[in-house]
Amino acid sequence: MEALKVPSIAVVNGSALGGGCELALYCDMVIATEKAKFGQPEIQVGVFPPIAALVFPRIIGRKKAMELILSGDVIGAQEALALGMVNKIVPEASLLEEVNGFIEKFKN
Repeated sequence: MEALKVPSIAVVNGSALGGGCELALYCDMVIATEKAKFGQPEIQVGVFPPIAALVFPRIIGRKKAMELILSGDVIGAQEALALGMVNKIVPEASLLEEVNGFIEKFKN
């Protein structure tokens, strides 16, 4: 993904857990609906998330990254927005229009 020559945007309308969360947060920008959830719950079954351990501290800071990675907590869209994991929360009913409007800002 780092080799992409264009910005990447993840759209989350539901649960982004484990690898899905890592993929979304590795994107340059994230748009989520109010029902989106983010987390790394795999620690609860004894699996450590190496990509999250690399990416989370850069995005949300070391202390909160450690908390989320080691607890397996799942957070909602509002908390993800407050932590800087999400750029914008949009209503599910107008998701497509909101995403297209957001993308328009970056076209030539």
